[in-house]
Amino acid sequence: MILKRVLNSISVFLLIAVSGIPFFMWQLPWVLVGFMISVVSFLLYTDRKLDGKALAFIAAAIVIQIFQGLYDGQLYWPTYFGFAIRMLWAYLAIKTTKAIFIKTYVKILYFFARVSLFFFAAMAIVPNSEALFQTISAPFGSFIFKPDTENPQNFHVIIYNFHGYYYTKQLHEERAMIRNCGPFWEPGAFIGFLIFALFFLYLNEGTIKNRKGAVFVIAIITTFSTTGYIAFFACLPILLHKEFIKYRVVIVPMFIIMIYFSFFGLEFLSNKIAYESKREDDKSRFGAAVRDLSYFFERPIIGYGRNSNTDYGKAITEGIATNGVTTCLASMGIIYFAYYSFLILYSFKQLGKVYLKKRIMLIYLVYMLISFSEVYYSLPFFISIAFLYILTKQKNVVHIKKPQLSMAH
Repeated sequence: MILKRVLNSISVFLLIAVSGIPFFMWQLPWVLVGFMISVVSFLLYTDRKLDGKALAFIAAAIVIQIFQGLYDGQLYWPTYFGFAIRMLWAYLAIKTTKAIFIKTYVKILYFFARVSLFFFAAMAIVPNSEALFQTISAPFGSFIFKPDTENPQNFHVIIYNFHGYYYTKQLHEERAMIRNCGPFWEPGAFIGFLIFALFFLYLNEGTIKNRKGAVFVIAIITTFSTTGYIAFFACLPILLHKEFIKYRVVIVPMFIIMIYFSFFGLEFLSNKIAYESKREDDKSRFGAAVRDLSYFFERPIIGYGRNSNTDYGKAITEGIATNGVTTCLASMGIIYFAYYSFLILYSFKQLGKVYLKKRIMLIYLVYMLISFSEVYYSLPFFISIAFLYILTKQKNVVHIKKPQLSMAH
């Protein structure tokens, strides 16, 4: 049905957009729009059954946050409600789109990747082109809904973010370069979405050795993201499994040499790693991780909470919280993190069995790598990863009965 396909496409797009595209981020109404679309699809085109594992996960997140509020003596209901809506939307988006979710995601990212390469090439070729891009981005500087952040990015044309141009103004010359953001808030975020595009392409078509795969790989290279490169190299033995098995005697040594050259031979990457490692303040990735872990060890079971008015919330607003893994541990505690990790591992295992008859749980390690530099764990799209097992089976469901209308006599 046309309406069903349209609703599915909008649902997947908004899940991506709210999770990473500046024009849609930081605006709760977009979340509500996406949520309502998924609710309509759920009521019209599904069996109206909710999965027990998913409901337990969402309920656990709500209960944990309430305990946090009670422990601190102040409950932040809007924060709890907002997170619950995002989690339920992420679940319903998977539930309603089913296998179309993977195909649609690949199509959307393929479009964004091609657009990104066009604008990236234009930025790299046209000298001092910042003024030109500022001009064409001006009409997109306002938002439909008021953002709940003080400094929203507005140097974009919705489908591409020119923020990558600002990396030419780095204080360290060896790190000054144009980087490809795609439509997302920064290059590191873009590469996370691209890694999953490769993974879904592999699930959908059984290979990444095609035009889509080539475009994704080129887009990954143009991000110049240290963490992203590490994750990409870690993916290759999984996504090119047959080649690694067949030619392992030749490929493995070349793979090791390639990794060494990339991180120690390429000046911008080696300098970037050294620069981040030496910084001790919590504005660096490593400094933020140390800060997050100190909070985590103080309250490891339930965490310190996600609201900006908590002690941990105030700490991360003063710096740059860029570590998804440690931020999740500090804010939500080990119970939530363990449950979330279990569902992701379970989802990947089930996808491997159904789609390719192989175990692909190692992808979660790659997810943790890309999450080290970006706060993915609280974004709707990356929450939806925990529910991918729904694409393969339906068990332990809760039935929602249709309302029965009675006629008055």
